[in-house]
Formats: sequence, C-alpha cells, structure tokens
Amino acid sequence: MKEWFEIRVPVTPASEESILNFLFELGSQGLQQLDDEVWAYFSSGEAAEKLLKEIDDFLTRLPQFGIEAPAGQATFVSVPEVDWNAEWKKRFKPIRVSDRFTVKPTWEKLEEPETPFVIEIDPKQAFGTGSHETTKLMLQLLEQHEVTGLHVLDAGTGTGILAIAAEMLGAAQVLAFDNDPVAIEAAHENVARNLADAKIRLLVAAPDNCGIVPRSFHLVLANMTKNIIFEHFAALESAVAAGGHLLLSGILATELDEVRARLSHHPELEVKQKQALGEWIALSVQKHA
Repeated sequence: MKEWFEIRVPVTPASEESILNFLFELGSQGLQQLDDEVWAYFSSGEAAEKLLKEIDDFLTRLPQFGIEAPAGQATFVSVPEVDWNAEWKKRFKPIRVSDRFTVKPTWEKLEEPETPFVIEIDPKQAFGTGSHETTKLMLQLLEQHEVTGLHVLDAGTGTGILAIAAEMLGAAQVLAFDNDPVAIEAAHENVARNLADAKIRLLVAAPDNCGIVPRSFHLVLANMTKNIIFEHFAALESAVAAGGHLLLSGILATELDEVRARLSHHPELEVKQKQALGEWIALSVQKHA
C-alpha cells in the first residue's frame, strides 16, 4: 500500500489563505481545514524534513507581508493511503448561503431547493465552495443590491460563484478575473454548467493588468484579504462608476478600523452597509459623483 504523510500546520483566520496557497504550491495532494490547523497530505516520496523546513520558514516570513504568524510549528504524521478526493467530497454538501442562493457540489442531488437560485460548483483546486464566511457574506450583500441591467466586475473570481450569481440576478455584463489559471479553468466549467449563453467574460489577470476601463462598472466585487485589497485598491476603486458600489469581503473584524481609515482618504466613498459573520466582515461602499 502506498504510504502518505500528513503535515499539520497552525493557522489563524488572517493567515489561512496564504498558508493554503503555499501548501498547494509545495505539491500537497489534499488539504483538510480545522479551526486552527490545516492538515496537508503528501506522498511518502516527498522529503518530509525539507517540506517541514520550507513550511516553518514560510510561517516566519508572514509578518513581512503584514500577516501575523500563527503560534507553533508544522508537525509530521505518517498515515496510510486514503482517497483524499473522495473523503473531501463527503464533506462538501449543499449549503444555503443566503435568502436567494444555495451552492451545491455537482455530485450531490438536491430534490427540493429552499432558495430561488442554485449554483452548482466543482471547485477543483480553486477557492469558492460557498462554505467560507467571506463568500457567504459577499452573496448576502450582492443579493441586497438591484443587479438587473448592471455591469459587474468580479475581482479574484475563484470558482466563479459571484460572477454566476450576478448574472442569475440579472446583470447585463460580467467581467471576472483571477491570477490563477486553475481557478479560471474551473470558473469556465462552472459558468457553462449553470448558465446558457452566459454574458460572463473570464480572464487570467490581476486587477492592475486586466484592462479595466475607469468608472465602467456599477458593481465591483472584491472577495480578497485585506492586504490584497489594499495592494490593488487604486485599480478596484477606479473601476467603480459614479453612484456604483464596491463590495469588499475577506476582512477580519479586527481589521475593520484599518479598512475604514483607508476609505476615509477617499471622500467620494461612503460605507453604506456592513455585514458580519463569525470573525469576518463585508462592506458595501458607494462612490458618489
């Protein structure tokens, strides 16, 4: 039987996304998320000691990126072979994420949906199953806006959930991009699965190089970490049309004052709504003329 080993890595809400991305880049064949740990699985052909050192080195470098490093170090556990994909699929069930949206995996049946809209997702390795609080918050904010006929930008689309939701709500056009080609591949498949003749344009790009025309979108959706929002804030803000809204998620409650301080430098921007779930915050920010 093929042997595997498990590396358990401490995480915090602020560091979780960065650590998950790093473990994927190291070649992890599966990830299991707990409240304060991520368990990453590697084949026994990998050099465990080398991986442990690389992970611990990465944890110590997190403060350089403005992210507080979690306490503790990565630890090693030997485990027998498991079909990680099958195990993960057992845990991904249909989720009612808001009043109007349910997100379900492609392999699950849903006999009687409780919401008007059901989004079918096969996430592959992209972020966005609807289970994370930041995605739920964004969908909850999105459905509270009148989207019909609007032009929508989905920055960092992941699996495409928000772009799909925007078109289901009646958006006239949607531009969605992500800097991860795997995410855009998954998003293409999910768009085709959920929408006929979709008006969603998908690009592999970052906010600063995706060809955004200033003031061209009525809604700009940014489900990112606070640091990434700040890094690309000029591009995101410039894309919002006068009277339009910038929806921000991926903000920890402890970061809210810092985000408000950043927004205060833009007198044309006004926070119109705040949504909270667990440790996370989402904001709807309007740009006045």
